[in-house]
Amino acid sequence: MRTQNNKAVQNISDRKFVLLIENSMCLRMAMKTLVEMWGYDVLDASSARQTFPALKEVQKPPDVMISDHHPLEIQSGIDSILAIRALSNKRFPAILLTNDFVFPDDSLTAEEINLLRKPIDPHQLRTLLATMTII
Repeated sequence: MRTQNNKAVQNISDRKFVLLIENSMCLRMAMKTLVEMWGYDVLDASSARQTFPALKEVQKPPDVMISDHHPLEIQSGIDSILAIRALSNKRFPAILLTNDFVFPDDSLTAEEINLLRKPIDPHQLRTLLATMTII
């Protein structure tokens, strides 16, 4: 699902819903394709702000959110996750993607955010999604 297209919002079904925010278009499209192949509906964007109108239209909070730590906006991936949780009024599980070699994992524990380092291992991502949701 693309946020720029109303048809994308209409394609949200009763399947588990993953919100994907990634600034690299190539990585975002690859991850979207994989996650959809695994049986999830995916709404993707390069920033949290781009998802706000679509999330309001869908009227369904994501079951899981995957966010790049450095999306195409001023706020961090953690801030994006917290903003979408506040908008959705739901504390759904989240995965933070990062290239950073050193990352303060303590800041994620309190917010129940899982960390995956890039390059992303598809098997690791699928396993993590499976532990967060039941398809």
